[in-house]
Amino acid sequence: MRGTCGFPSLRQRVHASVLGCDTLDGKGIAERLGLNYQTFMSSVSGQPKHKLDADWLLPIMATTGSVEPLQFMAREMGGVFVKVKPCTGTADLMDTLISSVKEFGEYAAECAEDIRDGRLPRDQHDRILKEGQEALASIASMMQLVRAVHAEQYGGGQ
Repeated sequence: MRGTCGFPSLRQRVHASVLGCDTLDGKGIAERLGLNYQTFMSSVSGQPKHKLDADWLLPIMATTGSVEPLQFMAREMGGVFVKVKPCTGTADLMDTLISSVKEFGEYAAECAEDIRDGRLPRDQHDRILKEGQEALASIASMMQLVRAVHAEQYGGGQ
């Protein structure tokens, strides 16, 4: 289904994240957000005369634990959303970073010819996307740690 101005529907992704929440049903989510259940569900499901309020987006994602709406928006705009895990320590982080990036690079190199030829089997596609996401998350975590260390050492600033 298309959304506004020919773009794919973001509301559908939000609705799916509400329905797919493992910890709360729609009623529980509406209650957490302080919203009327019927109005909330009518808005996220796209019932006639109901629109999803953009200001509900962050609270819905925080309540459901789903970042799929953000990932969807990033993909549609030609980008990638990377959820950064909290830093647990420099040694662990550096080991994870090095391992993730190295494994991803090695596997991508193995698949390079297939990628160039446009013959990428589903298993390679899935593995590249999974390991690429892990490598990006590791790099983003390292960047977050670098900012924190610099701010601690030099006081503020990015």
